[in-house]
Amino acid sequence: MDRLKDIESMAHGHAGALAGLFSTCLLYPLENIKTRMAASQQKEAIQEVIIQVWDQEGVWGFFKGVTPLALGNYISYGVYFFWYEYFKHLFKTDIANSFDLIKPSLASAILTTFVTNPFWVVQSRMTVSKDNLNFFYKTKQIIEKEGWEALMKGLQASLILTINPIIQFVIYEAFKRRLQYVENQALVNFIGGAISKAISTILTYPYQLLRTKIHVKKNSSKSYFSAVEKILKNEGIQGLFKGLTPKLCQSVLNSAFLLMFYEKIYEIIKQGIILIIIEILKYRKKLRKLQKLK
Repeated sequence: MDRLKDIESMAHGHAGALAGLFSTCLLYPLENIKTRMAASQQKEAIQEVIIQVWDQEGVWGFFKGVTPLALGNYISYGVYFFWYEYFKHLFKTDIANSFDLIKPSLASAILTTFVTNPFWVVQSRMTVSKDNLNFFYKTKQIIEKEGWEALMKGLQASLILTINPIIQFVIYEAFKRRLQYVENQALVNFIGGAISKAISTILTYPYQLLRTKIHVKKNSSKSYFSAVEKILKNEGIQGLFKGLTPKLCQSVLNSAFLLMFYEKIYEIIKQGIILIIIEILKYRKKLRKLQKLK
């Protein structure tokens, strides 16, 4: 039974990894614009940033930094969904109780944060950097200039942001349960992913903005509380929501596609595993017959 649960967790992990990769590549330009706006010291409208990127860097400018983000999300969602399913079994989670999902969500989110934080640091630096270094050379440059600890910048803010997937999955699972008998489950997953992510993003956006600023800031020893104080002093309360519009567009769409892809890919993987198990059982049955004939 434990082996079957491990296989099931791995299936969820693979489905999450592939879904994360597909949704990231599909919607990366919005993430790129959001990061540029969050890191900028000037107040620029979305259309101004788009025109500036197009004029200075061309179409590929919108995909600058996509490699670490795609790789990071592949690993991040793979790790998250694997541990999320694993901890649901471990904690004997009652999925009918939304609040019972908090423990597996929190545990898997914390593990995922420690594993993937370096990817987000490098990705944020690549997006706002003027050089054309690839992911590996940019990582090497950061380590040589700032040390290994630089790859863990923003970790404290990222750990606080583990509340984001908790809020999202409590809402998403509740939404799915209420509409479990709807025929078009792909649409249910899409809408559920969008609604749950919209709510969790709005509630946690100031921390996400702060994490981006800490990631791109070099040689900074200030705490994130100091960063909040600086933002409030220079830009006011609206400064904590700078870049929220493209972030909402990107996050909501990404989550909608992610969870729709994830549920579908998981079903395909599960069917494949079932077919493999059936074939193995058939093969064993044939072997037994041959052994009896001998």
